Amino acid sequence: TIEVSTDATTWQKVYDTLSATALPGYRPTATMEVQIEPVKARFIRVTVSPAVPGLTPAIDEFEVLPARVGKDAPSVLPTVAFGPFTKMLPARSVKRTTLEAKVLDTKTDGDDEILTLRLRNTGAMTALFSSVHPLLDYRNDFYLSDNHLSIPPGGSRDITLRAPRQPKGGLTLGQTGWRIETWNAPDVLIEPTPDVLLAIGRKDRMTREFAGGAGGTPAISEARVRLTGRLPATSSLPLLMEAGRMVEFTFPGSDSPRATVLRIHTADQSPGGASLRATLNGRVFTVKIPAGLGLQKTDPQHLAKSKTVEIPVPADVLRLNQNSLILELNDGWFTWDALDLR
Repeated sequence: TIEVSTDATTWQKVYDTLSATALPGYRPTATMEVQIEPVKARFIRVTVSPAVPGLTPAIDEFEVLPARVGKDAPSVLPTVAFGPFTKMLPARSVKRTTLEAKVLDTKTDGDDEILTLRLRNTGAMTALFSSVHPLLDYRNDFYLSDNHLSIPPGGSRDITLRAPRQPKGGLTLGQTGWRIETWNAPDVLIEPTPDVLLAIGRKDRMTREFAGGAGGTPAISEARVRLTGRLPATSSLPLLMEAGRMVEFTFPGSDSPRATVLRIHTADQSPGGASLRATLNGRVFTVKIPAGLGLQKTDPQHLAKSKTVEIPVPADVLRLNQNSLILELNDGWFTWDALDLR
């Protein structure tokens, strides 16, 4: 039985069958598709009763598709949250666990660099399908010794990454940083090496992680935005950078100041380009961002023509303790992809 409701109090039955196994085309390993007339709903309740006493039915996956308008899907898709009925679910779900991750070794081999990570399962359940993903750049130039690992409780696994010593993206394997995602454990991070002084976002031409982007993070309307820390939260940075908006980063320094490079990665730009003014600890740098397609100002999901501009920073600009970077546009606009100072 499938019921829907707008308030979780009054329910309307929209589907009912006495025997799902008797439906045409039914197979235990296949998807069962139920078509109903479009109906407005905020809550959905599915009740499954065993036809044979003592047997327990199981649902592998449940999907709800929005009603289509003619041949086109609706412009706004529904979001899903499991509640308030989560407490009614049987307590037989896969148990979760925890992982630790650290850099075990870094070395070079001819024209390649090699980074070895060690993953250790510190929980009581097998860690399922652990996989490694780059943090600051969507790289596809590296090779993995292993991936999608299953790690028993108390066990460890080593993953070796190999990539060119002079990568096209400019970041070494250590500077890239890594996220280990596991199906039944929280993500763990291998942060970029300390010579990455400031970074936000991932260079991948995607904008969903920024405020006002396609991922659903609410837009930020303030003209002056302040972010702190070496790796500030991407969701705190407005996607759209335009004249009249100022973004200020406050971040720690390095114990050995040296010449660095500030890179601004954009996802799209105004058709006439943009003029960027960067003020780092009072020193002003200006750079021209090339013309873009001019699409993402009104359509953040549209893939556009990304650009990268680099600003060389002399060694005497950075400070040992706190640093300040202020970004402003004299004209034009751009949407963010990422930033790094290394």
